Amino acid sequence: MEQNVVLEMRDISKNFTGVRALSHVDFTLRKGEIHALMGENGAGKSTLIKVLTGVHEFESGTIHMAGNSNAIINHSPQEAQANGISTVYQEVNLCPNLTVAENLFIGREPRKMGMIDWKQMNERSGKLLESLDIHVPPTQMLDECSIAIQQMIAIARAVDMSAKVLILDEPTAGLELEDKELALSLFQDFAKKDGQAVLLFMEKTAEAEAISDDLAFLYKGKLIFAEEKETLKKRYGFLTASDEELEKIPRSAWRGICRTETGGSLLFEKSLLPEGMEETLLLEAPSLENIMQYLTKEAVRR
Repeated sequence: MEQNVVLEMRDISKNFTGVRALSHVDFTLRKGEIHALMGENGAGKSTLIKVLTGVHEFESGTIHMAGNSNAIINHSPQEAQANGISTVYQEVNLCPNLTVAENLFIGREPRKMGMIDWKQMNERSGKLLESLDIHVPPTQMLDECSIAIQQMIAIARAVDMSAKVLILDEPTAGLELEDKELALSLFQDFAKKDGQAVLLFMEKTAEAEAISDDLAFLYKGKLIFAEEKETLKKRYGFLTASDEELEKIPRSAWRGICRTETGGSLLFEKSLLPEGMEETLLLEAPSLENIMQYLTKEAVRR
């Protein structure tokens, strides 16, 4: 495994009865990066989270973590946590009848002479919240906090648990713009720590593109792409033109097309064009949604 890699998945497949949920997925997460993995409902995102966190076992493939020479197999979320993978799900898993501090340290409360050291727990919680710019008293009951603050508390707890990989499922869902900016700041702070990385599972492409360094796309259990954001956008060209104009582009460069009566729109790989051809075309810069849509769209006529 490369020195700058924190998590590496190779050839991961998962089947349910009559359904191929994940098909030979290869995925690499590097230190210091925020990586967004996108896909519609049913694409396999939830299954991949559950494979990583030990909720589901996988049929084939390997998972490696930095600092561990052997492949890991997580049999439970607790084992995943021990291996350095911490997860915050879209449905916040906190206890509304406990204080903010109790939620931050639940299951790992500081103790003194066998008893919970409430003073130390509140002090440590206050310092953690202050360092993350979350403005809420540690002694406040969680059910008195807004949904956005509860989400921040869940992320803060995960950040404080010495994880190498922080997995966040739809982390900005339901958040206002100001809260989304705070969440992004938390992700960046975590990723900047030595040897750590953030993996976001998201549906909204605009937010994924704005937040992340790298992008990946799951479609029907298959990983369609996974690469650095700017490299991905430079790879493809997009042309809306007549059939005659489209046919000038070598078929070997075609990656997806939407036909109309008089022509169509074509996504193609620019590196496969003949030398000098790109300068002669009236190209558009494809959006991330264009790329995702056309890479999964078969041409009407080949």
